[in-house]
Amino acid sequence: MNKKQYNNVIENTLKHEQTDDSLGTARAIFNNMGVALPQGDMKTVYETIKTDNYMGWKSCTMQEAQAAADKGTATIGISEDKIIVLSANDEEQPVTQTAWVMTLDENTSAFAVDGLQYYSYSYGTTNNPTIYCSNSYLTQSQMASNAQYILNYLRARGWTKNAVCGMLGNMQTESTINPGLWQSFEANNMNVGFGLVQWTPASKFINWANENGLNYLNIDSQLMRILYEVENKIQWYSTSNYPMSFANFTQSTQSPSYLAAAFIYNYERPASYSTLSTRQSQANYWYNNLV
Repeated sequence: MNKKQYNNVIENTLKHEQTDDSLGTARAIFNNMGVALPQGDMKTVYETIKTDNYMGWKSCTMQEAQAAADKGTATIGISEDKIIVLSANDEEQPVTQTAWVMTLDENTSAFAVDGLQYYSYSYGTTNNPTIYCSNSYLTQSQMASNAQYILNYLRARGWTKNAVCGMLGNMQTESTINPGLWQSFEANNMNVGFGLVQWTPASKFINWANENGLNYLNIDSQLMRILYEVENKIQWYSTSNYPMSFANFTQSTQSPSYLAAAFIYNYERPASYSTLSTRQSQANYWYNNLV
């Protein structure tokens, strides 16, 4: 996401969610971004983050942290006692400054940041693949680029490769793994399917994105929605053949073929299941060809 979208998520969270402390505030913000924080109390979170080996959190300097936030990357300052979320420096889309959310500049008091260590969610990682987004079917190479991005994004948030590829097998049939595709190419028809998983009606996802200040065409926004669905136990309905929760699905090491079937039955639930074997084959293909 860009810095305006990043600040929008922070500001909307502050407006709509009541929290009692810095950790609760950070959790609420990052849940809405689809970014993982460790479980536990403040000290446990701090001890886990500072290992430099939890999900995509990597240590950086204060200057690097603010620079990352200014690019729309999740960034924190943390100690045993508190955690602050760094907002982006954006005059057009500023964030209300609090003791727990702040933009660091020359006016920031030394007391406010005393003892903090800084971490950015993707600092130091390699560039992601090119994202393709259009209201048209993607080519195989374009799908591969989007698929690799999705795998990188979700694996950094704790999903297994098996689960991601099971879902990708379904996304390929639904949208050619294209965040910009409208069902039957009926752009802006809120009653048809839209996006990576063809949310139907499209308004189900697009209204949520707009409410959270997100660009609905952005692939990150759509992946954030899927993470929101996992967190809030919506969209996914466990069936007798695939009796697992959405959270269990994300952690599963069952075969991509099995997980593709679980996804179509528990999440997509189409009128016909005639494409099941195709989705399974596609899931196996992505598992064998993505890195």
